[in-house]
Amino acid sequence: MEEVRWKMVVLDDDPTGIQTVHGCLLITQWDEDSVRKGFADAEPFFYILTNTRAMIREDAERVTREVMEMVIKVNQDYSYRLIIVSRSDSCLRGHFPLETDVMRQCLVQHGYVVMEKTPFCPAFIEAGRVTIDGVHYMKDGERLIPVSETEFARDNVFAYHTSVLCDYITEKGANPDDYIIVNAQGYDELRA
Repeated sequence: MEEVRWKMVVLDDDPTGIQTVHGCLLITQWDEDSVRKGFADAEPFFYILTNTRAMIREDAERVTREVMEMVIKVNQDYSYRLIIVSRSDSCLRGHFPLETDVMRQCLVQHGYVVMEKTPFCPAFIEAGRVTIDGVHYMKDGERLIPVSETEFARDNVFAYHTSVLCDYITEKGANPDDYIIVNAQGYDELRA
């Protein structure tokens, strides 16, 4: 029986995210040669910095689609089972659900089988951004502050009004039933 080979491709919407990751390839272009280097790398995953958080919606959609189309094209030569991750802001800013929708659409259009529901897991445990019982918090010492009560929720472009993730998904124009909300207070819970 042939071994299933996996490759995780992380689309990162902002350059600050990669600063906590090490031991993998980060590419900042998504031309064929660059993406091919990611697939050829010995590590089981690589990052593509899209910087879409700094873009208007239309440009973010175009770039996400371009990246996905190139990843799919290059993977034809590798035949990996793909895990595609949208690495966005742990304070809930970014083009959500636009980017995950485009990722899913591209995969489906090219015949990939995708999970029925998209996992939604905002967390940056080292910085105290955790999800407990479907509510996203920021730790301040021992105190848990719902992120909707922080300055991040008042962002000029990506404002929101709730820390309850089902309600956040609805507020952003998506159906919460299309997502699996992953609680993450620590890495043990996240791994489980």
